[in-house]
Amino acid sequence: MAKRKKPPPADQSSPSARENFRREIKQLLGEVPAEQWDDPDVRGVLYDFTPWHRMSSVTIQTRDDDPHDIGAWKYYFSAESDGSLIREQYEAWHNEEANKRLVYHRLLIEAAAALLSIDFGKYINPKLPTPLLNLRAMGTPGNYTKVRVLFTR
Repeated sequence: MAKRKKPPPADQSSPSARENFRREIKQLLGEVPAEQWDDPDVRGVLYDFTPWHRMSSVTIQTRDDDPHDIGAWKYYFSAESDGSLIREQYEAWHNEEANKRLVYHRLLIEAAAALLSIDFGKYINPKLPTPLLNLRAMGTPGNYTKVRVLFTR
């Protein structure tokens, strides 16, 4: 008789967290208006995961956008999600009592890995160069809420 796998501890992401984030991000990228993808000045994609508001979003970054003033970006809030694809991840954060910060950090790592696994060429016209394989965490130290993939031209 095969042994059953033990469920992950409550403070640990389920094995499907990365795939859930990947599906969520891909859905959001598909909702970005075509004119934003067509902008030749596109330089990056930012994913914002805020479980305390039960929302996530993507924002397209252009060449002239100040990386320190995301709210002033040309395409701020390109697409927003109702979170239906990452409901389990929201619940993991909301149900945590002892260490929400650690749970959030682990979820953000899964979201970052999901963001790096996406083929952005499917969304962009003309196709952007390959994304850099390093992410930038954005927010204040100890309170990062966003991950961004930058493109080279």
